[in-house]
Amino acid sequence: MLAISAELEKAGHEVAIVFGKKGDRTLDNSGRKAIQVPYIEDHYPSTNGAMLKQLESVVRQEKPDLIHIHNIRNGDVVKTCASLAVTVRHVQDPSFVCFTHWKLLPNFDLCTDPLGFKCIRRGCLRTREGIEALYRKHREIQAHKNVSRILVSSQYVKWMLEQLSIPGDKIDVIHPFTGLPKIRHDSVSDENIVLFVGKMHPIKGADYLLRALSKVDTKYKAIFAGEGEYLESYKALAQKLGIDKNVEFIGWVPLERLTEYYTKCSVLVVPSIWVETFGLIGIDVMSHEKPVVAFDVGGIPDWLTDNETGFLVKRADIDSMAEKITLLLQDKALSKKMGTAGRLAVEHGFTSDVYIKKLLKIYEKALTI
Repeated sequence: MLAISAELEKAGHEVAIVFGKKGDRTLDNSGRKAIQVPYIEDHYPSTNGAMLKQLESVVRQEKPDLIHIHNIRNGDVVKTCASLAVTVRHVQDPSFVCFTHWKLLPNFDLCTDPLGFKCIRRGCLRTREGIEALYRKHREIQAHKNVSRILVSSQYVKWMLEQLSIPGDKIDVIHPFTGLPKIRHDSVSDENIVLFVGKMHPIKGADYLLRALSKVDTKYKAIFAGEGEYLESYKALAQKLGIDKNVEFIGWVPLERLTEYYTKCSVLVVPSIWVETFGLIGIDVMSHEKPVVAFDVGGIPDWLTDNETGFLVKRADIDSMAEKITLLLQDKALSKKMGTAGRLAVEHGFTSDVYIKKLLKIYEKALTI
């Protein structure tokens, strides 16, 4: 949100940010106009009325030409904003369409059904709370009939919203953006380095990658960057598979240091088994001229072109994943070709200039409705 605000200001627009929770250092240090409306991110009956009155007061005082709502789950906030000014809503994660937030069934199979009573029957909602939760979610979805445009980060998210009877012609796909670093070929490692960046949780698929690595038929070093409750179990799995000497778990890494690993790695692997709404790590690493191997889930195909910028692999197919990783580690010419193609894809489709131009067109469309 702050990055988008900065780009809008560069384009000559005034931006005011409304937020709910105190203590956000990034926001406090941003130098932008920020107005607190407590509880705006939540939906508590005890505070909802007062919060909406304060929100209405802020909007009337600021008199915005347009309101851009980011990941707010309170349908009453959406409805209130839409009644006061032209409003667009950005749906950025599956929580809008799924109570588990992951679009996964309890057994971790993908869920392709829309919200409904199946959520209770399949165990994603408790029966006692389920009816009320479905009612609240229905109200939230209905509130979006009042917004001018709905923004999503991938074609897959658009499809999920269309399942809820939201008209496709009201939904705009706008991909996230990344920077264009100077390519440093002098710092590229001579080793075959496989990189994973993400939370140590089953939805991110680190265990699938470990099993795939146990089948890789060439020398390599795998670096796992990230923290989470499953970290120790993944370390134990690497030992059980007999690959612990080839795998390094480096924990959480700040962004400025992560770029060092982007530069040094041979290939990024994204083994997510949930419906990634986009997968920003992919274009971040592609901007460094690196190929990617990923499971074909969610919004990943929006940025990863199979056999061109890397390889899309059928979800949970560890044999195919191992095969593609091995191929890229052994065929340096192919790896370089795909890395170059990835960088060009970022330059043409995933920069801040591309994003802001599309966003402003969406704003113009919303304002002329």
